[in-house]
Amino acid sequence: MYKHDDGNKQAAIEVFGLSKRYILKNEEKRLNKQESTFFALKDISFTVNRGDVIAIIGSNGSGKSTLLKILSGISKPTSGEARFYGSVTSILDIGNNVHPDLTGHENVIMHFKLANIPSSEFEKLSNEVKMFSGVGDFFYQPVKFYSDGMFLRLAFSLVFHLSVDILLLDEVLSVGDEGFRLKCFDLLQRLTEQGKTILFVSHNRLEILELSDKCIWLDKGEIKKMG
Repeated sequence: MYKHDDGNKQAAIEVFGLSKRYILKNEEKRLNKQESTFFALKDISFTVNRGDVIAIIGSNGSGKSTLLKILSGISKPTSGEARFYGSVTSILDIGNNVHPDLTGHENVIMHFKLANIPSSEFEKLSNEVKMFSGVGDFFYQPVKFYSDGMFLRLAFSLVFHLSVDILLLDEVLSVGDEGFRLKCFDLLQRLTEQGKTILFVSHNRLEILELSDKCIWLDKGEIKKMG
């Protein structure tokens, strides 16, 4: 369950008892219909305050991406609740929230309209998105012809140029060449200085140390430590 509120609370995100359970079927014993239960997340609760930049860390399979998918509304929790205080956007999967038959430019304009950005700012902002993404003339081609890297560069550029309060990011600096990663890193630092709330998954120690002020350490679907 998700609740969005634009109230004046200090909290940006509140998570209460979030769990994600999967039923695993044993293919070798289908006649006996044996099943087992696996918890990708188990009774997760935490609060993210406005302006916090929090890295979600842990080994593969610890539940990091599952948590972000649930918070982004891509996946539904088995139980629990998440509350957001402010506008939210995310970059998780390739092509997420991007229509493949529209051009990069058309996708950008569509998102500007959804974000209620004044039409008088469309041209200026779309040019900034195009330049930052580095996709060149492909900006005016259907997105279905993009490579995976171009998909994500356009998505990163778009999200970074939308005026939102909360960003949810998965491996944000793992895409593109070194020049593009440095641009993303620099822009993320500027967003933190503006007081944006950022929750991101990363395996990069330097990225975590440079960007975050707190960490959530997940292990086997549970919070081992936060701080």
